[in-house]
Amino acid sequence: MKVRGVTVNFPFKPYHVQIVYINKLIEGLNNRQNSLLESPTGTGKTLCLLTGTIGWQQAYFDAVEYIESFKGGDEPAPYQHQFGVQLDPRAPIIGLCDELKDAAANPRQFAAVHTAAGQRGEDLAQAFGRKAPMVVYASRTHSQLKQVMAELHKLRLKRPVSMGIMGSRAHLCINQKAKDAGNLDMTCRTMMVQRKCRFARDQNFDSEAESFLSEATGRTGLFDMEDLVSFGSRRGVCPLYISRKIVSRCPDVVFMPYNYLLTPAIRNNMKIPLKGAVVIVDEAHNIESVCMDSFSDEISTGLIGAAIDGFNQIVEKSIAETVAETKQADEFQPVHKSQAGPYGDADALFPAAFSQKVQVSLTAEEVQFWNDALEFLQQALAEYTKLPRQPDSSGREVPAAALFESLKMAMGPKMSLLPSPTDEGRGLVDSAAMKLETVAVQTDGMKAGWKHGLSATSAFFSRLCEIVETQAEGLYKIWVQPADDEGGREGKSKAKAGDVIKIWAMNPGFAIESLFKQGQIRSLVLTSGTLGPLPALDAELKVGFPVQLENDHVIPPQSLWAGVVCKGPGGIPLNSSFKNRADPGYLRALGGSVLAVVQAVAGGRGGGCLVFFPSHGSLGSTVKAWEMDGTFDAIQLVMPVFVEPRTQRELGTVLDLFTAETDNPKRPGAVLCAVCRGRISEGIDFADRRARAVMIVGIPFPAFKDPRVVLKRQYQDEAVRRAKAGGAGEVVVPGDDWYKLSGRKPVNQAIGRVIRHIKDFGAVIFLDERFAYRDNRESISAWVKRRLRVYPDSQSMTAEFNQWWHHIDMTAPPDASPAASNEEPAPLSEVVDVSRVGVFQPPPLAQIPAEPPAVNMRTVGRRPIRVGHAARRPAIRDKKGFMARLKSDLNTTEYSAFKEAAAAFWAAHRQHNEGVCNTRVVYEKRDGLLSVARTLLFRTDRQDLAEGVGLFLSGVDRVEYLKECEGIG
Repeated sequence: MKVRGVTVNFPFKPYHVQIVYINKLIEGLNNRQNSLLESPTGTGKTLCLLTGTIGWQQAYFDAVEYIESFKGGDEPAPYQHQFGVQLDPRAPIIGLCDELKDAAANPRQFAAVHTAAGQRGEDLAQAFGRKAPMVVYASRTHSQLKQVMAELHKLRLKRPVSMGIMGSRAHLCINQKAKDAGNLDMTCRTMMVQRKCRFARDQNFDSEAESFLSEATGRTGLFDMEDLVSFGSRRGVCPLYISRKIVSRCPDVVFMPYNYLLTPAIRNNMKIPLKGAVVIVDEAHNIESVCMDSFSDEISTGLIGAAIDGFNQIVEKSIAETVAETKQADEFQPVHKSQAGPYGDADALFPAAFSQKVQVSLTAEEVQFWNDALEFLQQALAEYTKLPRQPDSSGREVPAAALFESLKMAMGPKMSLLPSPTDEGRGLVDSAAMKLETVAVQTDGMKAGWKHGLSATSAFFSRLCEIVETQAEGLYKIWVQPADDEGGREGKSKAKAGDVIKIWAMNPGFAIESLFKQGQIRSLVLTSGTLGPLPALDAELKVGFPVQLENDHVIPPQSLWAGVVCKGPGGIPLNSSFKNRADPGYLRALGGSVLAVVQAVAGGRGGGCLVFFPSHGSLGSTVKAWEMDGTFDAIQLVMPVFVEPRTQRELGTVLDLFTAETDNPKRPGAVLCAVCRGRISEGIDFADRRARAVMIVGIPFPAFKDPRVVLKRQYQDEAVRRAKAGGAGEVVVPGDDWYKLSGRKPVNQAIGRVIRHIKDFGAVIFLDERFAYRDNRESISAWVKRRLRVYPDSQSMTAEFNQWWHHIDMTAPPDASPAASNEEPAPLSEVVDVSRVGVFQPPPLAQIPAEPPAVNMRTVGRRPIRVGHAARRPAIRDKKGFMARLKSDLNTTEYSAFKEAAAAFWAAHRQHNEGVCNTRVVYEKRDGLLSVARTLLFRTDRQDLAEGVGLFLSGVDRVEYLKECEGIG
C-alpha cells in the first residue's frame, strides 16, 4: 500500500487502525518532526513501526538515487513544485519531503555535496554518507528487543536490510571466568586493560565482523544476540565487541535498550553513531522517569572513603615505582594524609624528578585535581549532614545554587589545567574521570570495593561539573540523607552506606534536548500502548511533538466491557483514598465487589482475574483484612488467589502457578492480586484466558511525603511562576496536576493487560468512585474511555456484566481480515481516505439488550444448552431429579467438579463419624461443596439449577444438612 509517497510492504492486509498509525508515523518522518504515537497493545504496533520506518527509509534511498541520476546534466529532476505533485512515479516521496524537494531543484549541487559527505563522514540530509537516515530502534529491555527482531523476520522487503544490535555484557559475554567473578562490567574492563581476556586480546574485530555478517547474509541478513554469542563461542572472539564494530558501520537499523540512548555516559562510552538518525523509542510509557533517572546520581560517604583509599594506592604505587626506577628514594618525603586533602599537596608528592614517570598514568595536574575533588565531596557531605532535618522528613534539601556555586569557586580554576579530552563530545572532567577509572582498573592488587568507589565517585563529580558547564543548575534539586535513615537500604550496613547526597534531575526534557544536541538526531518517535495524556507529556519533554496520535483498538466494540463502580454491597462508597484504606466497612465492600466479579467470571467461561492495588502496602493490608473477615476465603472457594511478591525470584513461581490454573479449561480460573507500577502491570503478556477481567482498586499516586515527589512538585510550581513572569507562553504542568497525572498513568498500563490481540476479549472494572470524576475519566486510555460506563453500585454493574459475559458473540467477523491472512494489501485509496485518516472516529458501541433473546443456542463445553425465557423445562421435584439435571445440563468438567466436591464432603463426614477427623475438616469440605454450588447461582441462564441446589442447601440446620448430603450418594 502507498502511504504519503511511501510503499509500505505490510505482510498482511492491514486493519484501519494500523493504517492510521503508519500514516502518522510517516507524516513525522517526511516533515522531520517528532511524534507521540499511542496505540493499544494488540494493534500490531511493532509491525507498523518496522514496516513504516523501513519502507520510508527505502523510499528515501530511492529518491536520493533518482536525484543523483541527474548529476551530469544542467536540468533539474522532473519535479513540479506546484501543489506538491511528483511527475515521476519512481520517487513520489520527493514531493512530501522538504529536503528532497530542495535537492531535486538543484541535483548537480546535491550530488557534489553528497559525494563529499560520503568521503568525510559528515551530515547532509543523510548521516555518515548514507543515502538514507539510519533507524535506531530502542525498547526497554533485551527481551522486548528480541520480540521486535522476531517481527522483523516477517517483513517482505524490497532490498536486504543491514542491521546491528547493542547489548549488555550480561547477554553477550562468553568469558565464564569474568561472569563468575561478579560485577561483570568492572571485571571486563579490568581484564581488557590488563589484556587478560583471551576472547578480546589480539583480535581483529573488523575481520571478525565481516565474517559474521557474511554468515548472516548467507541466511537472511538478519540476526539476533543468540547468533552473535554462537558465532563468538565458535570462533573464540568476544561477541560484545563484534556487535559494537557492526554498529560503528552505521547499518540501516540498530536495536538497543533505550537507557543506552538516554544516559550520556553510556552513549559516549559506546560511541553510538546517531548523527542524522531517526530514533524510535518503543514502550516509552515511563520515558519521563527514565530521562530524569539518567541525569540523576547519588554518592555516599562510604563510596567516597573507598575512592580515597583507592586513589591513595594509585599515588603510592606510582611513587614507589618511580623511586625504584630512578633510585632516588632519599629525595622523596611523603606527606601525611591529614594535610590539605585526601593525599595532601601534589607538588610535594611529585617533585620534578618523578613527574615524567607519573605522566604515563596521571599527570601531576590530574593528581592535584582529583585530590581536591575528593576533598571537596568529603567536606561538602560532612557539612550538609550536620544541618537540621526538615520537619516530617528523614533528611533535608540543600539549595542547589549554594552547592554549585561552592563547586565553581573551589574547582573552577583547576578544571582548565586538565588535558583536552581525546573523545569528541566528552567534557574535561568526564574525560579525566574515564582516565582515572582506567588507571584504577590497571592497578594490580587494588580491592574491588576501592575500584568501584573510584568509578562511582569520579562519575558523580563529573556529573556535578557537567551541570555547571551546561548551566543547568536550575533543573536540579539536592537532597541529603543521614546515615541512620539510609544505612539499611538494599541490605547495606550503615557503616558501608553512610551519609548520602543525591542530585535529582527535575526536568525530563533536559535528557531529550541532550539527545538532539549531542546526538544530532533527525527526528524522534515515542510510542507505547499508554502514553497519554499527550499534551502533558509534550509539555514535559520540551522539544516539541507536532505529530500526535491516540489510536483506537483493533478489536470489535463488543470485545471490551468497561465500567466504574461507585458503591459496593451495602451502599458503602468505594474510595481507596488514604483515609479509607484501613476502614473495615470499605474493605468489606471492596471485597464483596471483587467477589461478585470473580463469581461471574467463574460462572461463565472462566479465566483469570487481575486485581491491581495502588501499592504493596495497600495490597498487603487489604489481603490481611480480607483474611480476618473471611472475604479471602470466600474468593478462594471460587478461584485460587495469588499475590504478587516483592522479589523477582518468587514472581516466576507465582506466575507459573497462576498460568497453570488459567490455561486449564477444566478449571474456573484464578485471581492474581498485583500492584500498579509493579512487574506484573508492565511487560507481562496475559492473553486470552489468562486475563478476562482487570479490576483497578484505587489510584496509585506517588508517596505524598517522598522527598523526591515533594521536590518535583515544588519544581513544577516554580517553573509555572517563571513561565508566567517570562511571558513566553511556555506550557508548564503545575505541581498538583503533575502529581495527579503520575497516579493516573500506571492505571493505563495495568488495564492494558486485558486485551492482547484482535480475537481477545475481557472487562476492565474500576472499583473506585473517583474514576467517575471527569478529570480522572479523561486520563484513561482512549480505547477504554470510549466504552466506559458508570454504575451507581456493584449490583447494577454485576447484572450488566453478567449479561455481557454470557452473551458476548466472539464468532462475529471483525471489521477487517484477521492478521493471519496472507492476502496482498489493498491500495490505500481503497481502504481509507488519507486526508481524513487523522480524525478517525470509532464505530458506535454495540448496545447490549436489557433482556436476553427468547431463544439462544450456545455451546458450553461439549453439550449444547438451550437458554432463555422461552425454554420449557420440567420442574425439579426431588434430589434424584436434580442430580440427573446436573448431569444433563453441565459439561463434563462442571459435573465432575460438583461430584468431586460432594464426594470429598461425604468422605469427610464418614471419617468424622468414625472418629478419624474433627468437625473442622467436615465444615471445610462442606464449604467446598457450597462453593461449587455458588458458581451455579451466578449463571443467569441456569436459575433452575439454583432452585435444585436449594433443595439441599436451604432451610436445614447443620445436622440435617449432613444427613441430606449423605442421601445424595
